[in-house]
Amino acid sequence: MRRLLASFGLLAALLFSGGAVAQETPDQVVRSIYATYEGQGLGISPADPGMREIFSARLQALLAEEDQRIESDGIGLLDFDVFVDGQDFQVTDLQIGKPQVSGDEAHLDVRFLNFGEPREYRYSFVKESGRWRIDEIETVGADTDWKLTSLLNGG
Repeated sequence: MRRLLASFGLLAALLFSGGAVAQETPDQVVRSIYATYEGQGLGISPADPGMREIFSARLQALLAEEDQRIESDGIGLLDFDVFVDGQDFQVTDLQIGKPQVSGDEAHLDVRFLNFGEPREYRYSFVKESGRWRIDEIETVGADTDWKLTSLLNGG
């Protein structure tokens, strides 16, 4: 539990400290996420306290529905860590691409190894209330490609 709180504390400090929130860029958001997976970190989950702030209103609504599913029957649609595409992790060789920004939308690609297996992601962002928020997470080029919104919609 102490590690979980430390991981959340690190993410919160990185994302919300010192008035930098308005200046936060999509790559800073992603770097903050993956910082929780370094060393002895426990990573994070979209269900962790305070995590919803990094997601768009659309994703927040879908995650709230996921919370209700878990509360009602104990089983949700997400059964893995969406940030590493697995239940366990050993993230190495992290590469975070430069954000491609077009107005109030942006995307960036992330590559890393998880236990030596290559993973490639695309993060899509929208600007809401002056802040970049994750609007989609999807795998790219994997044997089982997925999009977070599709998973949360039961697909």
